[in-house]
Amino acid sequence: MRRFALVLMGSGCSGGLSLITDTDTDTDTQTDTYTETETEVVDTATPQTIEFSDLSWKAHPEVGSFVYVSWMQDVQGDVTVDYRLEGESDWMASPVILGQAGENTQLIAGIPYGSRADYRLTAVNAEGGAEAAERIETEPLDNRVNPVTIEESDPSAWYADGKYLLVGGRYIDGGASHIIMYDREGRAVWALYPEVTYGVGRDVRSALAGDHLVFDLGGDQIVRRYVDDEIESVAVANDNVRRSIFVERPDGAFVWPLLEQAAPGYGDIWMERDPVTGATTQIWDCHDVWPIADTLQYGCFSDSIDYRDTIGSYLFSTFVDKTGSAIVEVDSTGDVVWVAGASADSIAFSPPTARFSIVNSAKYTSDDTILVDSTSDAGKTLAEYRVDRANDTLTRLWRVDAPTNGFSASADLTVLGNSNLLFADGGTQDVFELDATGNTVWHMTTVTDNPRLWGTGRVELLESLYDLMSPSETANLR
Repeated sequence: MRRFALVLMGSGCSGGLSLITDTDTDTDTQTDTYTETETEVVDTATPQTIEFSDLSWKAHPEVGSFVYVSWMQDVQGDVTVDYRLEGESDWMASPVILGQAGENTQLIAGIPYGSRADYRLTAVNAEGGAEAAERIETEPLDNRVNPVTIEESDPSAWYADGKYLLVGGRYIDGGASHIIMYDREGRAVWALYPEVTYGVGRDVRSALAGDHLVFDLGGDQIVRRYVDDEIESVAVANDNVRRSIFVERPDGAFVWPLLEQAAPGYGDIWMERDPVTGATTQIWDCHDVWPIADTLQYGCFSDSIDYRDTIGSYLFSTFVDKTGSAIVEVDSTGDVVWVAGASADSIAFSPPTARFSIVNSAKYTSDDTILVDSTSDAGKTLAEYRVDRANDTLTRLWRVDAPTNGFSASADLTVLGNSNLLFADGGTQDVFELDATGNTVWHMTTVTDNPRLWGTGRVELLESLYDLMSPSETANLR
């Protein structure tokens, strides 16, 4: 008896077919033995060699550090576009690109402003490559942007997925309001200079969807944008001054505070934009939900806001003075859930020494705890707290001394994926990555004596610029 088995190989064998022949050498139908002869697996998915030609590049029309690289290849196959900065030895590779037979063009990111770089094509899982004769040259960074320096750096202790720092900078007048991404060497690799009168606010981040940026612009707009193209600009202005902070809810709604400068003291009116209709409505007035604000010098002038969908509540912090600075949680109906801080209506702290005087920033974590940057007579502290809403207690889980001191109206604190801390102090123009014990593993500071610079606020470490490109520019990326 002769048997045949046709085996379809999985993706690990690149879709090849293997024909296995089983030969029966025994006439006894009860006991069969077989000899196997396997034919060679032929890889039909990946060419053995890719030939490249006609390499060229051109600058992106809006982003001075982005370039388009074009080339011809003879067959379809996976490739990378690699670049090497002048004076360096290492080549940096793009994500894998599915190159088509014929002409190809790919937008390339990550090259710093004001750089010269060699570039080449490299075949993936095949033979072939070509290096261009002409170097890429990116545009210089706007000279109105203050330079930064890296004061301390320990790459072995960094958060490995945090390759780029996203940060906004804001000027009162003159200078260049900007949103910038820096690499870990302190080199700008992407920048936006909005032409606005009041400047870019300090609230910039990747959107909840993870595929674009969202930031405030000029006090009257919130913008959604890919790094290479704008998606939409949402008008949020009215007769009051919009605070340069906002929150994006998972349903796509924006919520932001408007500053009401009226007696008895400042106060924020919270506005909400419906993501479907675009209608804007007032959801509550800080003076109504937190009456004690009427007794404070600066009312409930919020400096940071956040939202947590798992509990349906908002969080805002006030930074007024030692008699009234607090964190306030408000539910979706406008009722105060709890208040913590120097305010007279504060819930209890555990331990009692964990109470803070002045709150610089506060936000939720994915575990529904609260990260707080605060200042007291003992100095500036970074800490995490757990809220016991049933027993009105705020328990401190850990604390570290901040690497800077004093009050800061623009600050941010994040726990990274490796338990390191990312901390920004807008008052001193510093951004730190700290290990879990508070030791500095990376420190970037702005070099400036410009009093017009208001500084950083929310900051974020990102893994890839390509994740934030428009879909049309990433269609062929693996």
